[in-house]
Amino acid sequence: MTGREIKIIRHDIMTAPSLAAWLRRLADQIDQQHSFRFDGLPIMIANQVQVRQSYTKEGLANEYALTLSWDEEFGDQAKLAGEGDRQGEAEEPVDLPDAEEVPTTPLDLPGSDEQPGIRSRG
Repeated sequence: MTGREIKIIRHDIMTAPSLAAWLRRLADQIDQQHSFRFDGLPIMIANQVQVRQSYTKEGLANEYALTLSWDEEFGDQAKLAGEGDRQGEAEEPVDLPDAEEVPTTPLDLPGSDEQPGIRSRG
């Protein structure tokens, strides 16, 4: 998404139990789908997420902010496809065939002698 920016800001008023239920649904979506929906927009979560929490109190007003940030990486797509679930496991080496067994592609591919613009000298 280089060069593009999407910004959605939402303010809701909830009761404490409805906030807890919303946070549980959000956590379930992230846990099961590795993503969540924000105003209908599916948002994919990376494997590594930076979490920042802040709390401020001024008089009677309290503010708790939870910020999740991550960079999109192509490596995360393998995780979504079901690959890469074996974190920490070393991959077994693959035996490659000897160079004599590997077929080679010719650099000069056979073609028609009557190609336009090309004259053969005989």
